[in-house]
Amino acid sequence: MSWRAWRCAWEWVGAAVLGMGLSGCGDHPADKPIDFGAIEAGSGVVSSGGELSVGGDRAAVLANGLKLIESASLNPGGSHFTMAAESLNDYFGGGRASDFAVPERLRNFLSEQRVPAELVASLESTRFDGLIDGRHLEDCLLLRDATRTALKDLPADASELERAEQLFEWIVRHVQLVPPGLLAAPDVRTPQNEPFQAHARPYDVLLRGLATENGGVQWAERSWLFLAMCRQAGLDAALLVLDLPAAEGSGAAGGRRVRLLGCGVLADGQIRLFHGALGRPIPGPGGRGVATLAEAATDPTVLGALEIPGEPSFVVTQDELRRGRLVALLEATSGLMAQRMRLLQQQLVGGQRMVVYSDPSEVAERFRAAGGGYLSDVRLWDLPPEVEYRLFRDNAFNRASGYGVRLFDARWPLLKARLAQLKGNLSEAIEQYVLFRFGEGLTESDGKTPIDGEIQDALDAHATQFLALAQWDRGALEEARDLFNQTLRRLPEPGPGRPFYAAFRWGAAANLGRLLVEAGEPALAVRYLTLDDPTPQGLDNQVRAREAIWQAPFVPDPDLGRPPPPATYYPGGPMLRPIPAAAARRGP
Repeated sequence: MSWRAWRCAWEWVGAAVLGMGLSGCGDHPADKPIDFGAIEAGSGVVSSGGELSVGGDRAAVLANGLKLIESASLNPGGSHFTMAAESLNDYFGGGRASDFAVPERLRNFLSEQRVPAELVASLESTRFDGLIDGRHLEDCLLLRDATRTALKDLPADASELERAEQLFEWIVRHVQLVPPGLLAAPDVRTPQNEPFQAHARPYDVLLRGLATENGGVQWAERSWLFLAMCRQAGLDAALLVLDLPAAEGSGAAGGRRVRLLGCGVLADGQIRLFHGALGRPIPGPGGRGVATLAEAATDPTVLGALEIPGEPSFVVTQDELRRGRLVALLEATSGLMAQRMRLLQQQLVGGQRMVVYSDPSEVAERFRAAGGGYLSDVRLWDLPPEVEYRLFRDNAFNRASGYGVRLFDARWPLLKARLAQLKGNLSEAIEQYVLFRFGEGLTESDGKTPIDGEIQDALDAHATQFLALAQWDRGALEEARDLFNQTLRRLPEPGPGRPFYAAFRWGAAANLGRLLVEAGEPALAVRYLTLDDPTPQGLDNQVRAREAIWQAPFVPDPDLGRPPPPATYYPGGPMLRPIPAAAARRGP
Protein backbone atom coordinates (compact mmCIF):
# COMPACT_ATOMS: atom_id res chain seq x y z
CA MET A 1 0.00 0.00 0.00
CA SER A 2 1.57 3.28 -1.10
CA TRP A 3 1.59 6.45 0.93
CA ARG A 4 -0.98 7.79 -1.51
CA ALA A 5 -3.20 4.89 -0.43
CA TRP A 6 -2.40 5.71 3.19
CA ARG A 7 -3.59 9.26 2.50
CA CYS A 8 -6.82 7.99 0.93
CA ALA A 9 -7.47 5.66 3.86
CA TRP A 10 -6.79 8.32 6.43
CA GLU A 11 -8.87 10.89 4.55
CA TRP A 12 -11.83 8.56 4.62
CA VAL A 13 -11.36 7.63 8.28
CA GLY A 14 -10.87 11.28 9.11
CA ALA A 15 -14.08 12.25 7.35
CA ALA A 16 -15.95 9.54 9.23
CA VAL A 17 -14.80 10.32 12.76
CA LEU A 18 -13.43 13.86 12.78
CA GLY A 19 -15.73 16.11 14.74
CA MET A 20 -13.39 19.09 14.53
CA GLY A 21 -9.63 19.50 14.24
CA LEU A 22 -7.92 19.93 17.58
CA SER A 23 -4.40 21.17 18.12
CA GLY A 24 -2.14 20.51 21.05
CA CYS A 25 0.47 18.12 22.23
CA GLY A 26 1.80 16.44 25.31
CA ASP A 27 3.48 13.27 26.41
CA HIS A 28 1.16 10.63 27.82
CA PRO A 29 2.50 7.82 29.99
CA ALA A 30 2.67 4.40 28.41
CA ASP A 31 -0.06 2.09 29.64
CA LYS A 32 1.13 -0.83 31.73
CA PRO A 33 0.90 -4.36 30.30
CA ILE A 34 -2.02 -6.45 31.45
CA ASP A 35 -1.20 -8.68 34.40
CA PHE A 36 -3.37 -11.68 33.65
CA GLY A 37 -2.79 -13.16 37.04
CA ALA A 38 -3.94 -10.06 38.87
CA ILE A 39 -7.15 -9.26 36.96
CA GLU A 40 -10.13 -9.05 39.26
CA ALA A 41 -13.72 -8.20 38.52
CA GLY A 42 -14.45 -4.57 39.32
CA SER A 43 -16.99 -1.91 38.54
CA GLY A 44 -15.18 1.25 39.56
CA VAL A 45 -13.67 3.65 37.07
CA VAL A 46 -10.35 5.37 37.57
CA SER A 47 -8.46 8.06 35.74
CA SER A 48 -4.73 8.21 35.08
CA GLY A 49 -4.53 11.87 35.92
CA GLY A 50 -7.82 12.69 37.60
CA GLU A 51 -8.97 14.65 34.56
CA LEU A 52 -11.79 12.30 33.60
CA SER A 53 -12.49 10.67 36.94
CA VAL A 54 -16.06 9.45 37.18
CA GLY A 55 -18.04 7.09 39.31
CA GLY A 56 -21.49 5.93 40.26
CA ASP A 57 -23.96 5.70 37.39
CA ARG A 58 -21.37 6.74 34.82
CA ALA A 59 -19.45 3.55 35.50
CA ALA A 60 -22.60 1.67 34.50
CA VAL A 61 -22.72 3.71 31.28
CA LEU A 62 -19.25 2.49 30.34
CA ALA A 63 -20.04 -1.11 31.27
CA ASN A 64 -23.24 -0.96 29.21
CA GLY A 65 -21.39 0.32 26.15
CA LEU A 66 -18.86 -2.52 26.30
CA LYS A 67 -21.59 -5.11 26.84
CA LEU A 68 -23.47 -3.86 23.78
CA ILE A 69 -20.36 -4.27 21.63
CA GLU A 70 -19.57 -7.71 23.02
CA SER A 71 -23.07 -9.00 22.22
CA ALA A 72 -23.33 -7.39 18.77
CA SER A 73 -22.11 -10.43 16.81
CA LEU A 74 -24.93 -12.60 18.16
CA ASN A 75 -27.51 -9.90 17.44
CA PRO A 76 -26.91 -8.90 13.79
CA GLY A 77 -28.95 -6.19 12.17
CA GLY A 78 -29.48 -4.39 15.46
CA SER A 79 -28.15 -1.07 16.68
CA HIS A 80 -25.69 -2.35 19.26
CA PHE A 81 -22.71 -0.44 17.85
CA THR A 82 -24.70 2.78 17.55
CA MET A 83 -26.01 2.57 21.10
CA ALA A 84 -22.54 1.68 22.39
CA ALA A 85 -21.06 4.76 20.70
CA GLU A 86 -23.77 6.90 22.29
CA SER A 87 -22.89 5.46 25.70
CA LEU A 88 -19.20 6.20 25.21
CA ASN A 89 -19.91 9.72 23.96
CA ASP A 90 -22.05 10.34 27.04
CA TYR A 91 -19.30 8.94 29.24
CA PHE A 92 -16.54 11.16 27.82
CA GLY A 93 -18.72 14.17 27.11
CA GLY A 94 -17.21 16.17 29.95
CA GLY A 95 -13.61 15.78 28.82
CA ARG A 96 -11.43 18.69 27.71
CA ALA A 97 -10.39 18.96 24.06
CA SER A 98 -6.74 18.92 25.12
CA ASP A 99 -7.26 15.47 26.64
CA PHE A 100 -7.75 14.09 23.10
CA ALA A 101 -4.59 15.68 21.66
CA VAL A 102 -2.05 13.47 19.88
CA PRO A 103 1.17 13.24 21.96
CA GLU A 104 4.12 15.10 20.48
CA ARG A 105 6.25 11.97 20.10
CA LEU A 106 3.51 10.18 18.15
CA ARG A 107 2.91 13.28 16.05
CA ASN A 108 6.59 13.40 15.10
CA PHE A 109 6.68 9.68 14.35
CA LEU A 110 3.68 9.91 12.02
CA SER A 111 5.28 12.89 10.33
CA GLU A 112 8.43 10.82 9.74
CA GLN A 113 6.19 8.15 8.23
CA ARG A 114 4.81 10.84 5.91
CA VAL A 115 1.27 10.59 7.26
CA PRO A 116 -0.14 14.06 6.42
CA ALA A 117 -0.56 16.37 9.40
CA GLU A 118 -4.17 17.15 8.57
CA LEU A 119 -4.97 13.45 8.71
CA VAL A 120 -3.31 13.05 12.09
CA ALA A 121 -6.00 15.43 13.31
CA SER A 122 -8.59 12.69 12.73
CA LEU A 123 -7.05 10.84 15.67
CA GLU A 124 -8.09 13.71 17.93
CA SER A 125 -11.82 13.39 17.38
CA THR A 126 -13.75 13.60 20.63
CA ARG A 127 -16.62 11.52 19.22
CA PHE A 128 -16.90 7.74 19.08
CA ASP A 129 -18.27 6.38 15.81
CA GLY A 130 -20.60 3.38 16.01
CA LEU A 131 -19.35 1.60 12.92
CA ILE A 132 -15.60 2.22 12.99
CA ASP A 133 -15.00 2.32 16.74
CA GLY A 134 -17.58 -0.41 17.36
CA ARG A 135 -15.75 -2.80 15.04
CA HIS A 136 -12.38 -1.90 16.58
CA LEU A 137 -13.61 -2.54 20.11
CA GLU A 138 -15.33 -5.77 19.08
CA ASP A 139 -12.03 -6.97 17.65
CA CYS A 140 -10.13 -6.02 20.82
CA LEU A 141 -12.65 -7.78 23.06
CA LEU A 142 -12.32 -11.09 21.22
CA LEU A 143 -8.54 -10.80 20.97
CA ARG A 144 -8.34 -10.10 24.70
CA ASP A 145 -10.55 -13.07 25.57
CA ALA A 146 -8.67 -15.44 23.26
CA THR A 147 -5.36 -14.25 24.71
CA ARG A 148 -6.58 -14.93 28.24
CA THR A 149 -7.72 -18.37 27.09
CA ALA A 150 -4.32 -19.13 25.56
CA LEU A 151 -2.44 -18.02 28.67
CA LYS A 152 -4.82 -19.37 31.31
CA ASP A 153 -2.40 -22.06 32.53
CA LEU A 154 0.55 -19.72 33.01
CA PRO A 155 1.33 -18.37 36.49
CA ALA A 156 0.85 -14.66 37.11
CA ASP A 157 4.61 -14.13 37.27
CA ALA A 158 5.36 -15.86 33.95
CA SER A 159 8.16 -14.19 32.02
CA GLU A 160 7.60 -12.30 28.80
CA LEU A 161 9.25 -15.09 26.84
CA GLU A 162 7.05 -17.72 28.49
CA ARG A 163 3.96 -15.72 27.57
CA ALA A 164 5.10 -15.33 23.97
CA GLU A 165 5.91 -19.05 23.61
CA GLN A 166 2.60 -20.22 25.04
CA LEU A 167 0.62 -17.73 22.98
CA PHE A 168 2.40 -18.72 19.78
CA GLU A 169 1.92 -22.44 20.40
CA TRP A 170 -1.80 -21.93 21.04
CA ILE A 171 -2.23 -19.93 17.83
CA VAL A 172 -0.39 -22.50 15.72
CA ARG A 173 -2.54 -25.26 17.18
CA HIS A 174 -5.80 -23.38 16.60
CA VAL A 175 -5.13 -21.74 13.22
CA GLN A 176 -4.34 -23.94 10.21
CA LEU A 177 -2.63 -22.45 7.17
CA VAL A 178 -4.14 -22.59 3.69
CA PRO A 179 -2.55 -21.60 0.36
CA PRO A 180 -3.39 -18.25 -1.26
CA GLY A 181 -6.59 -18.58 -3.28
CA LEU A 182 -8.18 -21.38 -1.26
CA LEU A 183 -10.38 -18.85 0.56
CA ALA A 184 -11.13 -16.84 -2.58
CA ALA A 185 -14.77 -15.84 -2.94
CA PRO A 186 -16.11 -17.38 -6.18
CA ASP A 187 -18.63 -14.57 -6.68
CA VAL A 188 -16.05 -11.74 -6.32
CA ARG A 189 -13.60 -11.41 -9.19
CA THR A 190 -10.21 -9.78 -9.63
CA PRO A 191 -9.42 -7.55 -12.64
CA GLN A 192 -8.00 -10.74 -14.19
CA ASN A 193 -11.45 -12.35 -13.69
CA GLU A 194 -10.21 -14.76 -11.05
CA PRO A 195 -11.91 -15.45 -7.69
CA PHE A 196 -10.76 -12.85 -5.17
CA GLN A 197 -9.38 -13.63 -1.70
CA ALA A 198 -9.42 -10.69 0.71
CA HIS A 199 -6.84 -10.35 3.45
CA ALA A 200 -8.52 -11.26 6.73
CA ARG A 201 -8.30 -9.25 9.91
CA PRO A 202 -7.24 -11.13 13.07
CA TYR A 203 -10.86 -11.38 14.31
CA ASP A 204 -11.90 -13.41 11.25
CA VAL A 205 -8.75 -15.54 11.35
CA LEU A 206 -9.53 -16.48 14.95
CA LEU A 207 -13.14 -17.23 14.17
CA ARG A 208 -12.62 -19.49 11.17
CA GLY A 209 -9.37 -21.13 12.39
CA LEU A 210 -7.80 -20.74 8.95
CA ALA A 211 -5.14 -18.30 7.75
CA THR A 212 -3.19 -17.72 4.57
CA GLU A 213 0.54 -17.43 5.04
CA ASN A 214 3.03 -18.09 2.25
CA GLY A 215 6.28 -17.25 3.99
CA GLY A 216 6.39 -13.75 2.52
CA VAL A 217 5.09 -10.30 3.33
CA GLN A 218 2.06 -10.36 1.04
CA TRP A 219 0.26 -13.10 3.00
CA ALA A 220 1.01 -13.17 6.72
CA GLU A 221 -2.40 -13.59 8.40
CA ARG A 222 -1.32 -15.91 11.21
CA SER A 223 1.64 -13.64 11.94
CA TRP A 224 -0.71 -10.65 12.08
CA LEU A 225 -2.91 -12.50 14.57
CA PHE A 226 0.16 -13.25 16.69
CA LEU A 227 1.15 -9.57 16.74
CA ALA A 228 -2.38 -8.53 17.74
CA MET A 229 -2.62 -11.10 20.53
CA CYS A 230 0.86 -10.23 21.79
CA ARG A 231 -0.40 -6.71 22.33
CA GLN A 232 -3.26 -8.01 24.48
CA ALA A 233 -0.68 -10.01 26.45
CA GLY A 234 1.32 -6.86 27.18
CA LEU A 235 4.07 -7.77 24.68
CA ASP A 236 5.58 -5.59 21.96
CA ALA A 237 5.77 -7.42 18.63
CA ALA A 238 6.55 -6.57 15.02
CA LEU A 239 6.90 -8.18 11.62
CA LEU A 240 10.59 -8.39 10.70
CA VAL A 241 11.27 -8.05 6.98
CA LEU A 242 14.53 -8.03 5.08
CA ASP A 243 15.10 -5.62 2.20
CA LEU A 244 17.57 -7.30 -0.16
CA PRO A 245 19.12 -6.69 -3.56
CA ALA A 246 17.24 -8.68 -6.18
CA ALA A 247 18.85 -11.87 -7.41
CA GLU A 248 20.53 -11.58 -10.80
CA GLY A 249 18.12 -12.04 -13.68
CA SER A 250 15.06 -11.95 -11.42
CA GLY A 251 13.67 -8.78 -12.99
CA ALA A 252 12.46 -7.56 -9.58
CA ALA A 253 11.20 -3.98 -9.69
CA GLY A 254 13.75 -1.48 -8.43
CA GLY A 255 16.37 -4.18 -8.08
CA ARG A 256 15.11 -5.06 -4.59
CA ARG A 257 13.25 -7.95 -3.02
CA VAL A 258 11.70 -8.39 0.40
CA ARG A 259 11.87 -11.51 2.54
CA LEU A 260 10.18 -12.22 5.82
CA LEU A 261 12.44 -13.15 8.74
CA GLY A 262 9.49 -13.73 11.06
CA CYS A 263 7.81 -12.09 14.02
CA GLY A 264 9.99 -10.32 16.54
CA VAL A 265 8.79 -10.17 20.14
CA LEU A 266 10.43 -8.01 22.77
CA ALA A 267 10.99 -10.36 25.68
CA ASP A 268 13.27 -9.62 28.60
CA GLY A 269 15.05 -6.86 26.69
CA GLN A 270 15.80 -8.89 23.56
CA ILE A 271 14.07 -9.49 20.23
CA ARG A 272 13.00 -13.14 20.10
CA LEU A 273 12.14 -14.74 16.76
CA PHE A 274 8.96 -16.66 15.87
CA HIS A 275 8.12 -17.88 12.37
CA GLY A 276 4.38 -17.58 11.78
CA ALA A 277 4.46 -19.40 8.44
CA LEU A 278 6.42 -22.43 9.63
CA GLY A 279 4.52 -22.43 12.89
CA ARG A 280 7.43 -22.64 15.32
CA PRO A 281 9.79 -20.37 17.19
CA ILE A 282 13.19 -20.13 15.50
CA PRO A 283 15.31 -22.30 17.82
CA GLY A 284 18.38 -20.89 19.50
CA PRO A 285 21.93 -22.28 19.22
CA GLY A 286 21.97 -26.04 19.61
CA GLY A 287 18.20 -26.14 19.11
CA ARG A 288 17.59 -24.80 22.61
CA GLY A 289 15.12 -22.07 23.52
CA VAL A 290 13.98 -19.29 21.20
CA ALA A 291 16.63 -17.52 19.16
CA THR A 292 17.34 -13.84 19.64
CA LEU A 293 17.93 -11.55 16.68
CA ALA A 294 21.59 -11.29 17.71
CA GLU A 295 21.98 -15.08 17.72
CA ALA A 296 20.40 -15.39 14.28
CA ALA A 297 22.73 -12.71 12.94
CA THR A 298 25.92 -14.22 14.36
CA ASP A 299 25.41 -17.99 14.50
CA PRO A 300 24.91 -19.68 11.08
CA THR A 301 23.40 -22.79 12.65
CA VAL A 302 20.36 -20.90 13.99
CA LEU A 303 18.60 -20.12 10.71
CA GLY A 304 20.07 -23.18 9.01
CA ALA A 305 18.39 -25.53 11.49
CA LEU A 306 15.01 -25.15 9.75
CA GLU A 307 16.24 -25.99 6.26
CA ILE A 308 14.87 -29.13 4.56
CA PRO A 309 17.14 -30.43 1.76
CA GLY A 310 15.37 -30.33 -1.59
CA GLU A 311 12.48 -28.20 -0.30
CA PRO A 312 11.85 -24.49 -0.91
CA SER A 313 13.24 -22.33 1.86
CA PHE A 314 10.97 -20.09 3.88
CA VAL A 315 13.77 -19.07 6.20
CA VAL A 316 16.13 -16.16 5.66
CA THR A 317 19.79 -17.21 5.60
CA GLN A 318 22.44 -15.63 7.75
CA ASP A 319 24.14 -14.35 4.60
CA GLU A 320 20.92 -12.60 3.53
CA LEU A 321 20.55 -11.15 7.00
CA ARG A 322 24.08 -9.78 6.74
CA ARG A 323 23.58 -8.26 3.27
CA GLY A 324 20.07 -6.84 3.66
CA ARG A 325 18.40 -4.08 5.65
CA LEU A 326 16.23 -5.47 8.43
CA VAL A 327 13.08 -3.46 9.09
CA ALA A 328 10.52 -3.92 11.87
CA LEU A 329 6.95 -3.30 10.70
CA LEU A 330 4.48 -2.25 13.39
CA GLU A 331 0.78 -2.93 13.25
CA ALA A 332 -1.15 0.32 13.61
CA THR A 333 -4.65 1.27 12.51
CA SER A 334 -6.67 4.42 13.08
CA GLY A 335 -8.54 2.65 15.87
CA LEU A 336 -5.37 1.73 17.73
CA MET A 337 -3.92 5.25 17.53
CA ALA A 338 -7.10 7.28 18.16
CA GLN A 339 -6.69 9.31 21.35
CA ARG A 340 -10.25 8.58 22.46
CA MET A 341 -9.10 4.96 22.69
CA ARG A 342 -6.19 5.99 24.89
CA LEU A 343 -8.62 7.72 27.23
CA LEU A 344 -10.96 4.74 27.16
CA GLN A 345 -8.13 2.35 27.95
CA GLN A 346 -7.20 4.36 31.04
CA GLN A 347 -10.75 3.90 32.33
CA LEU A 348 -10.88 0.11 31.97
CA VAL A 349 -10.30 -1.76 35.22
CA GLY A 350 -10.72 -5.27 36.55
CA GLY A 351 -12.45 -7.62 34.13
CA GLN A 352 -12.95 -4.78 31.64
CA ARG A 353 -9.25 -4.36 31.00
CA MET A 354 -8.00 -4.81 27.45
CA VAL A 355 -5.63 -3.05 25.09
CA VAL A 356 -7.54 -0.78 22.72
CA TYR A 357 -4.78 1.80 22.17
CA SER A 358 -1.13 1.60 21.17
CA ASP A 359 1.38 4.36 20.48
CA PRO A 360 3.66 3.04 17.71
CA SER A 361 6.25 5.72 18.45
CA GLU A 362 6.82 4.20 21.90
CA VAL A 363 6.95 0.67 20.51
CA ALA A 364 9.40 1.82 17.81
CA GLU A 365 11.68 3.33 20.46
CA ARG A 366 11.75 0.07 22.40
CA PHE A 367 12.51 -1.96 19.27
CA ARG A 368 15.34 0.36 18.28
CA ALA A 369 16.83 0.06 21.76
CA ALA A 370 16.69 -3.76 21.60
CA GLY A 371 17.87 -4.02 17.99
CA GLY A 372 21.55 -4.06 18.91
CA GLY A 373 22.61 -2.57 15.60
CA TYR A 374 20.98 -5.35 13.58
CA LEU A 375 17.75 -3.41 13.00
CA SER A 376 17.95 -0.73 10.30
CA ASP A 377 14.55 0.89 10.72
CA VAL A 378 11.13 0.67 12.36
CA ARG A 379 8.12 1.60 10.25
CA LEU A 380 4.38 1.20 10.06
CA TRP A 381 3.09 -1.93 8.32
CA ASP A 382 0.81 -0.83 5.51
CA LEU A 383 -1.47 -3.90 5.37
CA PRO A 384 -3.56 -3.36 8.56
CA PRO A 385 -4.73 0.18 7.63
CA GLU A 386 -5.45 -0.98 4.10
CA VAL A 387 -7.68 -3.78 5.39
CA GLU A 388 -9.34 -1.37 7.83
CA TYR A 389 -10.03 1.08 5.02
CA ARG A 390 -11.28 -1.46 2.48
CA LEU A 391 -13.60 -3.25 4.90
CA PHE A 392 -15.62 -0.05 5.20
CA ARG A 393 -15.01 1.49 1.79
CA ASP A 394 -14.64 -1.31 -0.77
CA ASN A 395 -17.82 -3.33 -1.27
CA ALA A 396 -16.11 -6.12 -3.25
CA PHE A 397 -13.43 -6.47 -0.57
CA ASN A 398 -16.10 -6.55 2.13
CA ARG A 399 -18.04 -9.31 0.36
CA ALA A 400 -14.87 -11.32 -0.25
CA SER A 401 -13.96 -10.96 3.44
CA GLY A 402 -17.23 -12.60 4.40
CA TYR A 403 -16.65 -15.73 2.33
CA GLY A 404 -14.46 -17.61 4.81
CA VAL A 405 -16.78 -16.82 7.73
CA ARG A 406 -20.13 -17.45 6.04
CA LEU A 407 -20.89 -20.36 8.31
CA PHE A 408 -20.55 -18.09 11.36
CA ASP A 409 -23.94 -16.55 10.66
CA ALA A 410 -25.90 -15.90 13.84
CA ARG A 411 -28.78 -17.92 12.37
CA TRP A 412 -26.74 -21.10 12.87
CA PRO A 413 -25.31 -22.54 16.10
CA LEU A 414 -21.62 -22.53 15.14
CA LEU A 415 -20.97 -18.88 16.02
CA LYS A 416 -22.20 -19.14 19.62
CA ALA A 417 -20.14 -22.27 20.29
CA ARG A 418 -16.99 -20.88 18.67
CA LEU A 419 -17.17 -17.60 20.59
CA ALA A 420 -17.62 -19.51 23.85
CA GLN A 421 -14.55 -21.60 22.99
CA LEU A 422 -12.37 -18.60 22.17
CA LYS A 423 -13.47 -16.89 25.37
CA GLY A 424 -12.37 -19.90 27.38
CA ASN A 425 -15.86 -21.19 28.26
CA LEU A 426 -14.88 -24.70 27.19
CA SER A 427 -17.67 -26.62 28.92
CA GLU A 428 -20.29 -24.42 27.28
CA ALA A 429 -18.59 -24.66 23.89
CA ILE A 430 -18.31 -28.45 24.05
CA GLU A 431 -21.95 -28.75 25.04
CA GLN A 432 -23.00 -26.54 22.13
CA TYR A 433 -20.89 -28.44 19.58
CA VAL A 434 -22.25 -31.79 20.78
CA LEU A 435 -25.84 -30.54 20.57
CA PHE A 436 -25.75 -29.63 16.88
CA ARG A 437 -22.98 -31.84 15.50
CA PHE A 438 -24.57 -34.53 13.30
CA GLY A 439 -27.96 -33.33 14.49
CA GLU A 440 -31.17 -34.23 12.71
CA GLY A 441 -34.05 -31.84 12.13
CA LEU A 442 -32.17 -28.81 13.51
CA THR A 443 -33.61 -25.35 13.00
CA GLU A 444 -32.13 -21.90 12.67
CA SER A 445 -32.19 -19.39 15.53
CA ASP A 446 -35.81 -18.48 14.76
CA GLY A 447 -36.82 -21.97 15.92
CA LYS A 448 -38.72 -22.61 12.68
CA THR A 449 -36.52 -22.63 9.60
CA PRO A 450 -34.86 -26.04 9.09
CA ILE A 451 -31.09 -25.96 8.66
CA ASP A 452 -30.31 -27.06 5.12
CA GLY A 453 -28.51 -30.40 4.84
CA GLU A 454 -25.60 -28.85 2.97
CA ILE A 455 -25.15 -26.27 5.70
CA GLN A 456 -25.37 -28.98 8.35
CA ASP A 457 -22.56 -30.92 6.66
CA ALA A 458 -20.35 -27.85 6.76
CA LEU A 459 -21.27 -27.15 10.39
CA ASP A 460 -20.40 -30.76 11.26
CA ALA A 461 -16.92 -30.42 9.77
CA HIS A 462 -16.20 -27.22 11.68
CA ALA A 463 -17.65 -28.59 14.92
CA THR A 464 -15.54 -31.75 14.74
CA GLN A 465 -12.29 -29.82 14.35
CA PHE A 466 -13.14 -27.17 16.95
CA LEU A 467 -14.38 -29.80 19.39
CA ALA A 468 -11.04 -31.58 19.11
CA LEU A 469 -9.22 -28.35 19.95
CA ALA A 470 -11.55 -27.64 22.87
CA GLN A 471 -10.90 -31.11 24.29
CA TRP A 472 -7.16 -30.57 23.91
CA ASP A 473 -7.37 -27.24 25.74
CA ARG A 474 -9.19 -28.87 28.65
CA GLY A 475 -6.63 -31.67 28.82
CA ALA A 476 -8.81 -34.46 27.40
CA LEU A 477 -6.14 -35.68 25.00
CA GLU A 478 -7.66 -39.06 24.13
CA GLU A 479 -10.91 -37.37 23.11
CA ALA A 480 -8.94 -34.84 21.06
CA ARG A 481 -7.05 -37.63 19.26
CA ASP A 482 -10.27 -39.42 18.38
CA LEU A 483 -11.88 -36.25 17.02
CA PHE A 484 -8.83 -35.32 14.92
CA ASN A 485 -8.96 -38.84 13.48
CA GLN A 486 -12.64 -38.29 12.69
CA THR A 487 -11.68 -35.21 10.70
CA LEU A 488 -9.16 -37.29 8.73
CA ARG A 489 -11.70 -40.04 8.08
CA ARG A 490 -14.47 -37.68 7.02
CA LEU A 491 -12.82 -34.91 5.01
CA PRO A 492 -11.22 -35.33 1.57
CA GLU A 493 -7.89 -34.01 0.46
CA PRO A 494 -8.40 -30.32 -0.38
CA GLY A 495 -8.52 -29.56 -4.07
CA PRO A 496 -10.65 -28.18 -6.91
CA GLY A 497 -14.33 -28.63 -6.28
CA ARG A 498 -13.72 -29.48 -2.64
CA PRO A 499 -14.82 -27.32 0.30
CA PHE A 500 -12.20 -24.93 1.64
CA TYR A 501 -12.68 -26.34 5.13
CA ALA A 502 -11.25 -29.64 3.88
CA ALA A 503 -8.01 -27.90 4.93
CA PHE A 504 -8.94 -28.89 8.48
CA ARG A 505 -7.56 -32.25 7.39
CA TRP A 506 -4.06 -30.73 7.32
CA GLY A 507 -4.56 -29.18 10.75
CA ALA A 508 -5.87 -32.44 12.20
CA ALA A 509 -2.82 -34.36 10.94
CA ALA A 510 -0.34 -31.78 12.26
CA ASN A 511 -2.04 -31.63 15.65
CA LEU A 512 -2.18 -35.42 15.90
CA GLY A 513 1.54 -35.53 15.23
CA ARG A 514 2.22 -33.00 17.98
CA LEU A 515 -0.05 -34.82 20.43
CA LEU A 516 1.64 -38.15 19.75
CA VAL A 517 5.13 -36.70 20.19
CA GLU A 518 4.03 -35.27 23.56
CA ALA A 519 2.49 -38.63 24.46
CA GLY A 520 5.81 -40.39 23.83
CA GLU A 521 4.73 -42.12 20.62
CA PRO A 522 7.16 -40.67 18.05
CA ALA A 523 6.87 -43.57 15.59
CA LEU A 524 3.11 -43.09 15.34
CA ALA A 525 3.55 -39.31 15.18
CA VAL A 526 5.64 -39.63 12.01
CA ARG A 527 2.67 -41.21 10.22
CA TYR A 528 0.69 -38.01 10.61
CA LEU A 529 3.48 -35.46 10.30
CA THR A 530 4.38 -36.86 6.87
CA LEU A 531 0.88 -36.44 5.42
CA ASP A 532 0.79 -33.94 2.58
CA ASP A 533 0.43 -30.27 3.53
CA PRO A 534 1.32 -27.82 0.71
CA THR A 535 1.65 -24.81 3.03
CA PRO A 536 4.83 -23.74 4.86
CA GLN A 537 3.33 -25.53 7.86
CA GLY A 538 4.02 -28.76 5.97
CA LEU A 539 7.75 -28.05 6.06
CA ASP A 540 7.61 -27.61 9.81
CA ASN A 541 5.77 -30.94 9.99
CA GLN A 542 8.75 -32.47 8.17
CA VAL A 543 11.14 -30.90 10.68
CA ARG A 544 9.06 -32.34 13.52
CA ALA A 545 8.97 -35.72 11.78
CA ARG A 546 12.77 -35.62 11.46
CA GLU A 547 13.06 -34.87 15.16
CA ALA A 548 10.64 -37.71 15.96
CA ILE A 549 12.68 -40.17 13.87
CA TRP A 550 15.73 -39.36 15.98
CA GLN A 551 13.66 -40.51 18.97
CA ALA A 552 12.45 -43.66 17.16
CA PRO A 553 14.92 -44.51 14.35
CA PHE A 554 13.14 -47.74 13.33
CA VAL A 555 9.92 -46.10 12.15
CA PRO A 556 7.57 -48.41 10.21
CA ASP A 557 6.06 -47.43 6.87
CA PRO A 558 4.32 -44.08 7.56
CA ASP A 559 1.42 -45.10 5.30
CA LEU A 560 0.45 -47.91 7.67
CA GLY A 561 -2.09 -47.17 10.36
CA ARG A 562 -3.31 -43.82 9.08
CA PRO A 563 -7.00 -43.39 8.29
CA PRO A 564 -7.36 -42.84 4.52
CA PRO A 565 -9.47 -39.99 3.16
CA PRO A 566 -13.05 -40.97 2.36
CA ALA A 567 -13.56 -42.79 -0.92
CA THR A 568 -16.72 -40.77 -1.60
CA TYR A 569 -17.37 -37.31 -0.32
CA TYR A 570 -20.40 -35.08 -0.60
CA PRO A 571 -19.20 -31.56 0.16
CA GLY A 572 -21.43 -29.24 2.10
CA GLY A 573 -21.93 -25.50 2.09
CA PRO A 574 -23.82 -23.25 -0.31
CA MET A 575 -20.60 -21.95 -1.88
CA LEU A 576 -19.65 -25.33 -3.31
CA ARG A 577 -20.91 -27.79 -5.86
CA PRO A 578 -24.42 -29.07 -4.98
CA ILE A 579 -24.80 -32.20 -2.94
CA PRO A 580 -26.56 -34.99 -4.85
CA ALA A 581 -30.25 -35.10 -3.95
CA ALA A 582 -30.08 -38.82 -3.25
CA ALA A 583 -27.16 -38.56 -0.86
CA ALA A 584 -28.03 -39.65 2.63
CA ARG A 585 -26.98 -37.64 5.65
CA ARG A 586 -23.85 -39.03 7.16
CA GLY A 587 -23.65 -40.14 10.74
CA PRO A 588 -20.72 -39.68 13.14
